[in-house]
Amino acid sequence: ALRQRLGSMQLNPWLSPDELLAEFETWLSLGGSAEKRKWEIPFGEGPVREVEEQLASLYGKNHALLCNCATNALLTLALAADSEGKTVLSGSNSAWTTTPFLLAGASLVQAELGAGGVVDPSAVRVQLDSQPVDALLVADTHCGLHDTVALREICEAHELPYWSDAAQSFGQRLGGGVLASSQADAVILSFGAGAGKIWMGEIGALLCDDADLYREAVRIALHPHRFGREFSLQQEPAAVGIKATPCPFAVLALRRFLRNYLAS
Repeated sequence: ALRQRLGSMQLNPWLSPDELLAEFETWLSLGGSAEKRKWEIPFGEGPVREVEEQLASLYGKNHALLCNCATNALLTLALAADSEGKTVLSGSNSAWTTTPFLLAGASLVQAELGAGGVVDPSAVRVQLDSQPVDALLVADTHCGLHDTVALREICEAHELPYWSDAAQSFGQRLGGGVLASSQADAVILSFGAGAGKIWMGEIGALLCDDADLYREAVRIALHPHRFGREFSLQQEPAAVGIKATPCPFAVLALRRFLRNYLAS
């Protein structure tokens, strides 16, 4: 039944229904083995580490962590960046992008949007000159990609963190070959249904350069076993996070997808 359903689905050029089914069978074969427990939830080893390293390398970031969806990756970013009480200039009219920051206690100011529903860098520059904010949050859409190079320059000039929801733009490039959203300080990716026509179970990722932001994101989003092991703590922290760990099958499918995608 699963093979029949997968065969009728439109996936993407880098992951066939047969490959997806093969990864599902791999997941089932692990069962309750020590190998599965090694990477599935507690430690972020094996396929989890491989996928995170591939994504970080692709986008030129120092760190990556997988979450169970892009929305929780956004919430993790909002919490890890201590957004409560901060004013964020929002270059997105999507509740998927903005709601996690509202939940984290941020105040949002709407930026002017241009063609394709993406932020206009010129308008951002004018708005920042007249209205101080603490960070810039933008998003790519199915209809358009924002100018990540221009926004990088603007945010550096104003000493602002620059965060991008790239859930709808994985792998797309601007003129000159620059990867969409790649110049942001933190990038959110999605590989779930409807996100750039990629489907492999619900799964997302947070990419960043800042080591302190990454450490806090791991503490908030993932299992305390991973936090304790990754940062060499003698005692694991209290389980206060949201535990946004992705489904093991989705990790295996994403690994197969990335291998094919990068090879092409």
